Amino acid sequence: MLNKIYPKEEMELSDLDPLPSNEEKNELSGGVDEEGFPQQFDGASSYTSGTSDADVYFIQAASEGNLLRVQRFITELKRGDYKRFENERDQLFKGFSALHMAARYDKVDIVNFLLDNEAPIEQKDEEDENTPLLLAIKYNCDETAKQLITRGASVCSCNKYGTYALHFAARRGNKDLCEMILNNPCCKLDEQIDKSGGSALHSAMLSGNVEVVALLITRGADICHGNNEGEQPIHLAAAEDHSDIIVMLAKGVLSKEPNTNLHRELQIQFVNYGTGEKDTALHIAAQGGYIETVKTLISIGAKVNVRTDTDQTPLHLAAIGGQLEVVRYLLMNNAKVGLRDNDQMTPLHKAAQFGRLETLKFLLERGARDDVRDRDGFTPLMCAVWKGHNHVVEYLLERNPARIDRLLGINDINSRCVLHLAIEEDCLSTLEMLLKGKGKKLINDTDKDYKSCVHYAAEKPVDDMLTMLINNGASIDVSDIDEKTPLHTASELGNLSCVKVLAKEAPGIINATDAKGMSALHLAAMRGHIKVSETLIELGAEISSRDEWNWTPLDYAARHGYSKTLEVLIENEAKVDAMGTNDATPLHHASQYGHVDCIKVLLDNGASLKAANNEGKTCLDLAVENYQKEACLALVNHERWEQMMRHVYPSQPPPMEKLIRLAPDIAEVVLNKCVRKEDMKTKGRTEYNTIYDFGYLDKLPDEKNLEAPYFGPSVMIKYRRSNLLQHPLTVRLINYKWARMGRWLYIGSLTSYILFVALLTSLLVVEKDHDQDLKEKNQTTTNFCDNRPKDKIFVGIVPWLTLGVACFQIIKECIQCLYLGKKYLKDVVNWFEFILYGSTFSFMLPFIMCQVGGHENYKFLYDLKWIAGAISILCAWFNFLLYLKRAPFFGIYVLMFIEVLNTLLVVLAVFSILILAFALSFYCLFKLPYGLANDDDGNTAFNHLGTGIVRTIVMMIGELDYRDTFTEKFNDNTKKYLPYKGVSYLVFVFFLIIMVIVVMNLLVGLAIGDIEAVRNNAYIRMLRGQVRILEILERTYPKFILRRIHTKNSEVDKPKRYMNNWERFMDWISTLDFDALQEDQQDMTSREIRMREQITNQEKELEKTKSKMRVLTSAIEEQAEMMRVMVATIDKIPKHELKKYI
Repeated sequence: MLNKIYPKEEMELSDLDPLPSNEEKNELSGGVDEEGFPQQFDGASSYTSGTSDADVYFIQAASEGNLLRVQRFITELKRGDYKRFENERDQLFKGFSALHMAARYDKVDIVNFLLDNEAPIEQKDEEDENTPLLLAIKYNCDETAKQLITRGASVCSCNKYGTYALHFAARRGNKDLCEMILNNPCCKLDEQIDKSGGSALHSAMLSGNVEVVALLITRGADICHGNNEGEQPIHLAAAEDHSDIIVMLAKGVLSKEPNTNLHRELQIQFVNYGTGEKDTALHIAAQGGYIETVKTLISIGAKVNVRTDTDQTPLHLAAIGGQLEVVRYLLMNNAKVGLRDNDQMTPLHKAAQFGRLETLKFLLERGARDDVRDRDGFTPLMCAVWKGHNHVVEYLLERNPARIDRLLGINDINSRCVLHLAIEEDCLSTLEMLLKGKGKKLINDTDKDYKSCVHYAAEKPVDDMLTMLINNGASIDVSDIDEKTPLHTASELGNLSCVKVLAKEAPGIINATDAKGMSALHLAAMRGHIKVSETLIELGAEISSRDEWNWTPLDYAARHGYSKTLEVLIENEAKVDAMGTNDATPLHHASQYGHVDCIKVLLDNGASLKAANNEGKTCLDLAVENYQKEACLALVNHERWEQMMRHVYPSQPPPMEKLIRLAPDIAEVVLNKCVRKEDMKTKGRTEYNTIYDFGYLDKLPDEKNLEAPYFGPSVMIKYRRSNLLQHPLTVRLINYKWARMGRWLYIGSLTSYILFVALLTSLLVVEKDHDQDLKEKNQTTTNFCDNRPKDKIFVGIVPWLTLGVACFQIIKECIQCLYLGKKYLKDVVNWFEFILYGSTFSFMLPFIMCQVGGHENYKFLYDLKWIAGAISILCAWFNFLLYLKRAPFFGIYVLMFIEVLNTLLVVLAVFSILILAFALSFYCLFKLPYGLANDDDGNTAFNHLGTGIVRTIVMMIGELDYRDTFTEKFNDNTKKYLPYKGVSYLVFVFFLIIMVIVVMNLLVGLAIGDIEAVRNNAYIRMLRGQVRILEILERTYPKFILRRIHTKNSEVDKPKRYMNNWERFMDWISTLDFDALQEDQQDMTSREIRMREQITNQEKELEKTKSKMRVLTSAIEEQAEMMRVMVATIDKIPKHELKKYI
């Protein structure tokens, strides 16, 4: 209760360490004594200054009191540098200087000599920050302490615990030192408080020296001062059984009150003062059994029924300690025997709980009730049973035979009887004693959850109490509130011995079910108890029994990941594909929760990979959706993995689509398994065919069990699975479908477009030349059609042919828009093509109108023709460049161009603010005054705001026109061209820095970055473009065409043979294979492949390690269970019998 007053280092009162004997001095020791001081040891023969041997020698000589050696050492040091002398003299060895050691071992002459040589008297050690004076007083070195005080040592210095010299002196009971310290002018008694809040008077309580206490009180010590725990000196005096000091303290308090009428009230108030926990001095003395102190406290007014913060009275504490004399004296002084604490326990409860039989007898004699109940409903008898105090239990039962039934019939708040408590606390001997008496009639009593004593005994790993209950007639076929029998309880907890006893005694309950329909085998399997499961099966447990969710024991074992239990159940013919309420199999449960070992066991025993629950989800679906990577690997790496991957349910997407979306790493494993090599012997040599199986990436045209179209590469693009898109199988599929579907469409489309561009270009060039010839000949007419050339090819055929091609392209775009919907409108290229063909139609319109019937509006037709023609020819050739995006070798450069163009447009959009800002500034500075606007020598570009903006953009790319703008106008003294020269130059220079240097360099840097990104990702970009085309073709092609195209679901790559020129050309046209597109990226891709292989190998090693860890964990759990049973068994064996087993 009072051990918080001082730290342990400050509380101990250790004896003085004796000086070492001569034999001990012969050995050099680097250890420390019990108080942490360096042990005394013989000095080294050499004491060269600055060496460790010299330090040891000096410290040892000081601790032994060898003045001659100390004098020689100091004399030797003084011959050298004085600063070095100070360092050596004051150097700490293991935290202590020579002066500390001399003071600690009471070597007065050494102390005087060191002080004569200016040793620092206030130097502190390293550990507790004690000065030499504090050490001397602490170890009762009176003469040294007095000498240090005389030589000026401060009595107001404290160590790191806040302990002053007066504290140590008072604790040692040294009156002379205390008086000497108090006589020091700097000593202020009330200010010297240590870090625990204790004063010197608190310390004096520990020694019990009446003279020291009287001295401190006389000098004005605060008798009522409390430490950090609220403990006053009277509490410490009570803890140390100093009754005489308690009287002295009480008199000291009264002496400060001149009004004698208040003395009695003041004395009662003083003696009943409580600590922070409301412990009074009487509580402390009663707990310690200090009868004289108890008598003294009561005599001066201590209240016998005062309570602590837990409502315990002194009688409670005396009963806990079995302090019979104190109990008697408290009761003689009107202590109430029936008072309750916070737990509603009386002193009799405490005596019974702690086995204090004599105290209990006395309390009963003084009227304590034996049937009173505490907060938990415990009587004193139940407390004794709970703690296994058989002698108390026996006394309470034999004390009054007429009340035995009354005492035994009382239950706690959970309706538990004494038998329940004895079993719960493993009190075998107490249980045996109760069963031999009238407690036997309680053997079938139940608690509030209807658990009988047998239920409680079934929870124990050892069957001794269970056997004892059964032998005494306890009923086994009983159920608790959840309808669980004791066999359920034992099976759930894995108590094998109890299971055997219960199953043997009542074989009819082995298949009994609880409220949830679970049998004992269900519970054992759910907890993974292998031996229990085996025993239950051997004893006739139904292995395929089902609970209310239609789950079998196999389902529970798989759900909770107990593979060994699974093996036991399967070996006993449990159905591996038994379905529960939601049609889930054990494999579903194991996959959903990632139990790899269970998955392997189930698959090795024929579990179906195609089974689906009521939502149409297979085991792979559940593993993927719950992100169980290891479970997915176990499923796809099994030899029957193809059954699972090929089975598609109407309400679910293909398994591969889900893998691509949620588990790309597993999808890559599947793709790797779809590429396999096959031996082929030709002409005496072995070659290898590579077989690519496309079945998991592409659906058959007539496959009706898919609700939505499925094309694996499209899913990879949608979810940004670049590594899967680059996989050889994916590339091979794209090449295969491109060769079968897209090649001829692309060639035909490209050919028709080239024809269109050629017709449009030739028509535009010929028409423009004809128009120029008319201007040179000054032929004019008001009718546009009169000037048409007479060549029938261009007049009659080419315009119609060009218009037909344009209309065909427009129809094609409309069809694409119809099939793609919003996706079509999101593509900028499609809008660009509409502009192209619309402007082409407008360009053709004048030609058609002339042939149909002419037109009188010459100006309109002429302007329409050349405006539309300029737009159409620009768009046509630009679109031709975009066509080459899909061509091998050329495509990468087109991609670079598009990427840089996108960046440029974005940057211009951002910096258009700066362009407009400079354009407006130049417009204000360079616009010519009225009257000079038509001056050919003037700078007319900024006369209009629109042309000024264009001119600013031109200047930004380097066309500054510096000579015309500044150089030739600078010398104009009239200032008609540059009215504000200074500002104009400043704005122009600012424009050079911002727009020409900063922005243009930014554009160059971004372009370089874009080009590098395109080069690194060109392969991916071209594959993405090709997949989008194939996806459109899949949607637009009729089914009968797709059937003819899609003739197989795999491809065999045979060793390459010789190809003729035509075959090489066609291969070049259609190539998008893995090798051709990686020529520029071969090094990078090879590094990625190597890295991927390394990662794969590491993952395999990690999987092996995890598998070993799982096996090891399982083994440790089994050993832990065995050890638990062994320990429980050993605890029940008496010590005298235990020797027989050792």
